[in-house]
Amino acid sequence: MGLTAIKFCPRHGNQVFMEFCAHNGKIIDDGKVPGMKRIPFIGTVICNQCFEIHQVEELAKVDQNTLRQFSETNKVEFESKIRAVYQAINCVPKCLECVNQLLLTNARTAGKKLPFEAYENTLTFKDEETIKRLETYLNQRFTFKKSKIAHLDRAAFFTQYGGISYPFSIKFYYVIEKERQEKLLDLIEKFYASIPKKERLIQFYEAENIMKKSDGSLSRGKENLLLKKMIK
Repeated sequence: MGLTAIKFCPRHGNQVFMEFCAHNGKIIDDGKVPGMKRIPFIGTVICNQCFEIHQVEELAKVDQNTLRQFSETNKVEFESKIRAVYQAINCVPKCLECVNQLLLTNARTAGKKLPFEAYENTLTFKDEETIKRLETYLNQRFTFKKSKIAHLDRAAFFTQYGGISYPFSIKFYYVIEKERQEKLLDLIEKFYASIPKKERLIQFYEAENIMKKSDGSLSRGKENLLLKKMIK
């Protein structure tokens, strides 16, 4: 609840989707800024109307510390009220980057402070062909160690296309020596000479820290960052 799984958005590619009440969903579909109040503990974003009708203000007065002090009976009653609100609002998932774009446009139109640093000169999922060319370019000109994620059978560097709220990024692993890092930075700079979208985040990590979950899936643990460079 609140944040849902990664899904595909035709405008922004694979993105985190957030749950909104049905009213907010319609507002977003109409290209307007939704109400940004939240159901406590689950994070689903609701409009002012839902906030008032379902008396969420009273529920929002309860924080983690207060909840821990509840008796078991009161805790069950409180959780039941939260579930009742969640079930009543008919929530719908919406792309977080679509919402971010609305918030950004609204702030600019109203002459307000921007809600976040915007990246409008970065490679996005619509530039996947360019990103693939960059990967091929680097693989042909630099010797990388292989990733620990054996089934990927690939070099230990990873790209992630950007969005309005975050830049295109490249993560390199096992490139520890400063000279080798500089060589990669120089190669990327040369590639970008003909690319109009310049914003990019480059990070070098000492090694991968791959952990296997109980369900068999893999995740990354804490990794030692050696160098971080943001180019605009």
